[in-house]
Amino acid sequence: MSSFEERKTLIAELEKERGTRILTYITGDRPTGGPGLDLTFGIEPTVVPIIYNALRGVGCTENVDLYIYTRGGAVDVVYPIVSLIREFTRSKFSVIVPFRAHSAGTLLVMGAHEIVMCDAAELTSVDPTTGSIFNPVDELAKDKRKGISVEDVTSYFSFARENEKVKLSSPDHILEVFKQLTSQIHPLSLGHVQRIHTQIRFVAEKLLRLHLKTEDKKRISEIVATLTEKLYSHTHTVNRRDAQKIFGKMVKFPNEKEHNLIWSLFEKYSNALELCNPQNLLLDLGDQQQTEKCYLRGFVETSTNSWSYETEVRTTVVTSPPVQVLTNENVSRVMQQIQPSPSGLPLYIPGLPAQFFMDVIFEGWKANQKGA
Repeated sequence: MSSFEERKTLIAELEKERGTRILTYITGDRPTGGPGLDLTFGIEPTVVPIIYNALRGVGCTENVDLYIYTRGGAVDVVYPIVSLIREFTRSKFSVIVPFRAHSAGTLLVMGAHEIVMCDAAELTSVDPTTGSIFNPVDELAKDKRKGISVEDVTSYFSFARENEKVKLSSPDHILEVFKQLTSQIHPLSLGHVQRIHTQIRFVAEKLLRLHLKTEDKKRISEIVATLTEKLYSHTHTVNRRDAQKIFGKMVKFPNEKEHNLIWSLFEKYSNALELCNPQNLLLDLGDQQQTEKCYLRGFVETSTNSWSYETEVRTTVVTSPPVQVLTNENVSRVMQQIQPSPSGLPLYIPGLPAQFFMDVIFEGWKANQKGA
C-alpha cells in the first residue's frame, strides 16, 4: 500500500509544476468480491470541517487546485465545499479530475474557474437519486428503501406525453398517469423528488455564476440543462472532449508532465484504498473465526497534512444455521474438535453455509497519524 509520504511528494511536485496549492479529496469505491461490506463512500457533510482545517493549514493563497475522485454523494454539501475553497483563493480555483468525478462531483466542478481533465477523466449527469422515509421498500433488502431517480420520474411523464405510441394529451389521461404513479410511490416522496430537482438546478446555476459573467445567462442555462436533463442516463459518462463541448474554455488538458504526476498520484490513492482489489470477508478473516480490521475509505490531503476516513469493523463468521446442519450431538462434538471455536463464539465449520456478523467499532474522519 502507498503511504502519505509518497503522496505528499507527488502533491508538492504537482504544486510546483502548476504554480498552485493543492487540496485532494478522494472518496473510495472499492468493490466487493463475494461476502463483503459496502465500502462505497461519497461526498458527505462531515468532510466540510476537515476541508476547512486542511485549507487553514495551507492559508489563503493565489491559486488553489482541488484534486478530486468520487462517484458522487450528497448534493447539498457541494456548495459549502466550493464556498470554503474560494474563501482561501485570491485568484483562480481549479478542479483536477484524474478519473471519476461523477454526479455530485460533476456538480462540484461547476464552481471552478478551470476544469483540468486527464484523458481518462469522466463526468456524468447530476440528476440525483433521492432517499426518503416515504420511498418504497426494497424487495431485496427489506430493511432499506429504494432510491428514486429524479429523471426517472420526469421521463415517466415525458413518455406518456411524447412517445409516438402513447401521446397522451387529455388532462384526464394525464391525471390517470399521475394516479398510477402515486399508487406505487408515496406523494411525499414525489414532493421530495421535485424539491431535489429544483435544488439541483438552483445550485448548478449558482455555482456557474460564481465565475461566469452575467451576460453568459444563456450559456449557463445550456450547461445546466445538458447536465441535469439531456444526458438521460445517470451512468452516461462525459469524457474530456465532450466536456469541452459543454463547458467550453473552462475545460483544460494537462501538459505531459502534469498528466504523469496527476495519474501517478491517483495510482497511489487507488493502491491505498485498494480500489482494484475486491473486498471479501472470508479473505479478511483468513483462518480466524473473528477479526477486527480497519478499512480506509477516503482521504483529504495537502502537501503537509492528511486526514483519512476509516471504518473499523469486528467480523465474526458462524455456521448457519447450526441446528439444521448438526442434528446429532456426537457429530457436533466431532466437528468442534475439527474446528474449535474461540471461547464464547458459536460453532463455525468451514465449507458449510455461513453467516457473518459485523459490529462497527469506529467510523469517521481521523488525522492520518499512521501515514497510511
